[in-house]
Amino acid sequence: MDKEQFLKLVQQVVLKELSSTPNDDKNLFDIFSKYGISMPIELYPSFINHQLIAPGYAEMSFTTVDHFKVTSLGVSFAESIAVKTVDLDEENKVLMPSIKTHDDMSVPMSMHESLLNGGEAMEKIPYITYGYDTPEAFVAIQKGDDTLSLEELRERSIKNLSNIEVDIKQFDLSGIPMIVCAGNYYASEKILDHQFMLQMQEKLNAELLAVSMPRKGFMFIIDGAPTPEVFKKFIMITSMKYIEDENTKPLSTKVFVVQDGELSGLIQLGEKEMG
Repeated sequence: MDKEQFLKLVQQVVLKELSSTPNDDKNLFDIFSKYGISMPIELYPSFINHQLIAPGYAEMSFTTVDHFKVTSLGVSFAESIAVKTVDLDEENKVLMPSIKTHDDMSVPMSMHESLLNGGEAMEKIPYITYGYDTPEAFVAIQKGDDTLSLEELRERSIKNLSNIEVDIKQFDLSGIPMIVCAGNYYASEKILDHQFMLQMQEKLNAELLAVSMPRKGFMFIIDGAPTPEVFKKFIMITSMKYIEDENTKPLSTKVFVVQDGELSGLIQLGEKEMG
């Protein structure tokens, strides 16, 4: 399917959906899924400021395709779609991992895996997607669009992740240190950086770490064997950051275990301990 065919198909399905239920808001990904539209990477769309961005969608912008609602305004928009091409020249792209929420509707179409081994069977565990970091956008690799296996994508992207520098600040949380990593779009993904997490473990002089990633670009770290009181405060801080109204994407309120540089599980307290 070339670009012209794709845009024509988008117009047809949008108009069809609007004519069938004109008063309902519709998520564009839902429409594509309903009609079985599979998009190659060079056509993978996003709507930002009423423009169709292809390929990939610019995660750097908080207005992405999963927030775009097809309404009556979308009719004229669909009839004359503007297209902007993201440059994917070899010099301008870097293979990177990107953590997505468990319910991100772009995940099923992309090369992805659970953040945790066996996480597919767990509730609300984020996913890792793999794609290209370009000057304009993160371009998720779509299934069938790359010859690399998940293992190869993981190895190469995490190697590039190790070159990312983040701001590290230390705070006091009920008498124990808490590290906040921020200052870079990929700060949350540093949980996948083995050497970096070993450094954090050494910095806290801990045998294991408790780590949360409430929003894109943020990671919170404490000693992985906290008292129930400290853990409740850590969850509260994570939850407050998660619900903040800011121009970054919320990721998860889960608290993950990292030991010897490797992501290995979740930390959960029972109802009695949390009460």
